[in-house]
Amino acid sequence: MSEQLWDLRSPRGGRATKQRENAPRLHELRGTRIGIMDDGFPNAAVVLDRIRERLSARGDLSLTGYRRHRSVGYFDPKELLEDFVKDCDAVIVGVGA
Repeated sequence: MSEQLWDLRSPRGGRATKQRENAPRLHELRGTRIGIMDDGFPNAAVVLDRIRERLSARGDLSLTGYRRHRSVGYFDPKELLEDFVKDCDAVIVGVGA
């Protein structure tokens, strides 16, 4: 039996994605303002609640906010995200499953 290769092409053309660099890493957490974003995946809240408990126990950083997407496929308007992150040095985005 021979192996057959397929070359599938989209009628929409190429992808419209942008190459982005990762945000710079924090050197330490002491004094950091951290926001938490629940991306709407199942069980994300469970994971993020545990992370929030662990970070709160540290006592040397502040949790500045918690935001939840309406659903997995929903993306918040850019203005709402900018408003959320303006008081954060870092944001933890949780993915459940």
